[in-house]
Amino acid sequence: MPRYVLLILDDPNRASSAGQAGAEMAKMGRFAGELAKQGKITGGSPLKPMAEAVRVREKSGRLTVTDGPFTETKEMVGGFFVIEAANRQEAIEIAKQCPHNALGPVEVREVLEVGGPPR
Repeated sequence: MPRYVLLILDDPNRASSAGQAGAEMAKMGRFAGELAKQGKITGGSPLKPMAEAVRVREKSGRLTVTDGPFTETKEMVGGFFVIEAANRQEAIEIAKQCPHNALGPVEVREVLEVGGPPR
């Protein structure tokens, strides 16, 4: 069965109180629990803040390391789910159920399997 990554995208400038953040995490936890009951989730996790991230890239033959946060970022990946779905349309239907949609986009990307899925 194909695997898809649901990327939870967020506005890095969106502020929320500790209570709001806790409520949002609880909703996402319930969503993950439902996916687990359906046997659809194979992995995923929230990510630490962008301020703790680094970017490594090659530029003009030199490797550069840039500490976050990244001022040019309009959306950041706040977390992800790895799911199994029969096809792209089913993955989209699952993404439509994600509570994060009220706050920001959920990007659906099929995993390009190289050598078969890990088990």
